[in-house]
Amino acid sequence: MVANDNANEHESIWISLSELYLDTKLQQSDYEELASRILESPFSLEEVREIDKTAVFPILYLNLLTVAGAWNGFDSEWLIAAILKKKKRRNFLSQKYYDLMYLCMKGMFKDAWLEIENHLEAFKK
Repeated sequence: MVANDNANEHESIWISLSELYLDTKLQQSDYEELASRILESPFSLEEVREIDKTAVFPILYLNLLTVAGAWNGFDSEWLIAAILKKKKRRNFLSQKYYDLMYLCMKGMFKDAWLEIENHLEAFKK
C-alpha cells in the first residue's frame, strides 16, 4: 500500500512538472499552481528538481527542441507509462547522456525554477 501511495505521489509530480516542457510561455498562475502542488506533495523542492531531472526530462526534453512542440498538455497515461518504461531500461550510459543533456539545457529552466521558488517562499510566509 505504501509503495502504491508513493507511486501515485510521483505520478502527480510527473504530471505537474510536464507543464515545464510545453511549447508555450507559462503564466504566473501556472507557476503558482505548480508551487502549490509541490507544497502539497511529500517532496522537498530539491527532491522535485531531482525527479524532474531523472524522470520527466528524459521523456519530454525533445518537445522543447521541436519547432512545433506540444503546447496544450501531455496525455497523463502516456507520460506515466513512458517514464516507467524509461526507468526500467535506464543504464549507466543512458543516465550520463541525460545528465549531459540536462546540463546543456539547464538555462532553459532557470527562470521557471526561480518563479517556482518565489511562489514557494510566498506560500510559506
